Amino acid sequence: MEKRKELHNLWNRKEWKEKRDEFIKARGGKCEWCGSSLFLTVHHLDESTYDKKDQYVDLKEQENIVLCRKCHFAIHHNLELCHICRKKYHKANYLSCFNCKDKALEEERETEKEIDEAEEEMLEKIDGMNGSKEKDIVKENMARAERGEPLTVPLSQLGPKFKEEYNSRFHRRMKKTGIRG
Repeated sequence: MEKRKELHNLWNRKEWKEKRDEFIKARGGKCEWCGSSLFLTVHHLDESTYDKKDQYVDLKEQENIVLCRKCHFAIHHNLELCHICRKKYHKANYLSCFNCKDKALEEERETEKEIDEAEEEMLEKIDGMNGSKEKDIVKENMARAERGEPLTVPLSQLGPKFKEEYNSRFHRRMKKTGIRG
């Protein structure tokens, strides 16, 4: 409670208001989440600056963002702006807000379809390789990625010609399932 009172005292100072307004203007005068130009404030990405008044007032571009009142409330309550409608908020573990869930699911299906097509293309290339080490590594890792299991063979064991294509094709699949190579 004491910390909050200190921050309120700081927010009422002329120095803070001038630096805040200058920072908001320099960042385009709009909320960096939703684009609103109403009730703008500065959000400190590094909460440790709350304890250090001199650092708190020193607004650095990489450590702060401009948010409207609604988005600022949302960020402090672990909510994210819906990337589809850009009007409502959702919990971080959801794809979108409730109103946009069908569209988000459709986007997810399209992404899955693209990944599946890339996998099929890769398998066709692999089938053209007669018993190579890369073929076995890729097939094993693809099966494990599909089941959501960790990869058994590190990608570093792939030959240089194959490594780049494998990484680009399956990066999204592994990232999505939380698998590390």
